[in-house]
Amino acid sequence: MKRIVFTLDHMNVGGVEKAFLGMLDAMPKDNLEIHVAFFVPEGGFLQYLPEYVHIHTIEPYYKNMDFITHPVRTTLRDIIRGRFNSIPRFMAFLKSKLAGDKVAINRYLLRGDDALGMEFDVAINYASPHEYLDYYVGHHLRAASRATWIHFDVSRCYNSAKSIRQAMHHIDRIFVVSDRARRIFCEKFPELSARTRTFHNIISPEMILNDSTKPCDMRPEKGVLNIVTVGRISVEKGQRDAIAAVARLNATGHRAILHLVGNGTDAAACRRFAMDCGIDDCIKFYGAKTNPYPYMARADIYLQPSRHEGYCITLAEAKLFDAPIVATDFTGAREQLSQRANAVIAEDFTPEGLANAILKAAQMPRAHSIPDGRYPDEMLELINLLSN
Repeated sequence: MKRIVFTLDHMNVGGVEKAFLGMLDAMPKDNLEIHVAFFVPEGGFLQYLPEYVHIHTIEPYYKNMDFITHPVRTTLRDIIRGRFNSIPRFMAFLKSKLAGDKVAINRYLLRGDDALGMEFDVAINYASPHEYLDYYVGHHLRAASRATWIHFDVSRCYNSAKSIRQAMHHIDRIFVVSDRARRIFCEKFPELSARTRTFHNIISPEMILNDSTKPCDMRPEKGVLNIVTVGRISVEKGQRDAIAAVARLNATGHRAILHLVGNGTDAAACRRFAMDCGIDDCIKFYGAKTNPYPYMARADIYLQPSRHEGYCITLAEAKLFDAPIVATDFTGAREQLSQRANAVIAEDFTPEGLANAILKAAQMPRAHSIPDGRYPDEMLELINLLSN
């Protein structure tokens, strides 16, 4: 029986977490003991982890979450309350700050930790790049083989390049979720290119299409263009640009409604922005949904306005439906849509570019989609890793 452990931040309703569930579903189950260790053991997708998965909390990080998030404020608060034992922790933070990496603070936080109390055949950080979890997998867990999954365009990632290099020093394989994101990673870290492979996110067409038939609260209006966007509402996902594009369409006589499925740090700002644009009645907010597929199925156009991605899993899911697709030219979009007849890549990342792309897509017919293979060739790389 081989023992494998994954590390993740959490199980919030998001693309990385959804891709992880797809990974678990596609993995060979025979002779595998699967563990998951969380930075924070919470999130809307936590309940969807299979019963056979052993769940852990990385206690040194979880107990110090306030400090990791706000080190100066937390230390000052502790000193005011007479808790001077926080000073050594703060000194480790300062040492890491001066060094430009997280080595000193990781060593301090993980001192005396038993690394989940067991040894593993394979340890995988599924939330890379992550200055804490990459170190945890690369330097702390006891494992025969180590791997990491990069879901982002690292040119838009704000992690320290030095920290990434140090963490990857002990990583055997680095998986990146799109060819373009892999090329960008290898350009930034050429010394790691020999260990780097593309591994597209896995989805389950059968599950998605089945779930798309379930009821939802979206009521598409007749005589208007019903545009659906699914994803975390945040600046990098581009929902404000989508709202501005819909405002532009309506101002020029093209009646359109934007249906936003998701929640996030920019949700309140998007609501205010829609009101400022005078189109709050044309922007529908549904909140985060563990099953967004009925909304996708009801779309006249699916819109992905992201400013940057690695491999957009919601775009992969939208391809299972027959509505025209509009996307910005983020990392991975062109390779994902290269075989899609009724897809338009916006000329730029502006509301005007999105509006023009939407008008072009609106003239395209709905097209039957052939789902991507559920088990991509790259799965062999993981199976080989587990078999060594």
